[in-house]
Amino acid sequence: MGKKSTPGKRLRVRFGLMTLGSSTINILVIAPFLVRLLDWDAAQWGVFWYIVSAWIVLLAAAAQLMQRAVRVLARFLDRWRRGLVRPPSWVLHGCLACLALVGVATGAGLAVAGGLVGRRRRPPGGGAVVGR
Repeated sequence: MGKKSTPGKRLRVRFGLMTLGSSTINILVIAPFLVRLLDWDAAQWGVFWYIVSAWIVLLAAAAQLMQRAVRVLARFLDRWRRGLVRPPSWVLHGCLACLALVGVATGAGLAVAGGLVGRRRRPPGGGAVVGR
């Protein structure tokens, strides 16, 4: 009989397949928009797809390496839920402050990217006065 795979190995294979699958879905969703926006010839598209495939492999490898960190975090969160470990209050306050900072930075970045901040807004029509 064949050798049975361990649950840990099956989990790693599942994570790898999920990472590759989600990367592929993202590319399939974004690709039609890129084709419409970019006027590239066949050689440029070939280089682009080579780079994209290399990134897929790189991200799949990074996902495999991050599994240990995820397991450690899950173990900590489970022990915290059961009351076996209690982090210092400054850690919780620091995490909340960082989360708020990320939210403010994201909002500010979206405001700048959307043109709400940083440029003078002009009314429709360029601000010209009509009827004089």
